[in-house]
Amino acid sequence: MDENRRLGVFLKKRRQDLGLTQMQVAQALGYLGPQCVDLWEQGLSTPPEGNLKDIIDLYQITLGEFVDWILEKRDMNSEEVVNVRKKSCERRIEEVQNIEEKSCFVFLGQEFEII
Repeated sequence: MDENRRLGVFLKKRRQDLGLTQMQVAQALGYLGPQCVDLWEQGLSTPPEGNLKDIIDLYQITLGEFVDWILEKRDMNSEEVVNVRKKSCERRIEEVQNIEEKSCFVFLGQEFEII
């Protein structure tokens, strides 16, 4: 089963578990009709990236649950999952360090630190 189909199955099950109709989901996300939700659930299209946060909120799932589900469906063993999470944490640490390194600026030849 491809990733779009897996995502569709996941979204459909979650929607049904919450007792929501496709129309209710569509309206909550600002769509006029349920066709887009139906296409997502069939795996024929995927939600726009801009809607993922709203979908996660609407379906009452944490981002961690969503990531865990995706990793699980990719048949990763626990060591691979740990490595993926470790790399993700390392990237976040590097991003914070980069921000801290750039936390000063020069104004009229004078260096200032941003606190």
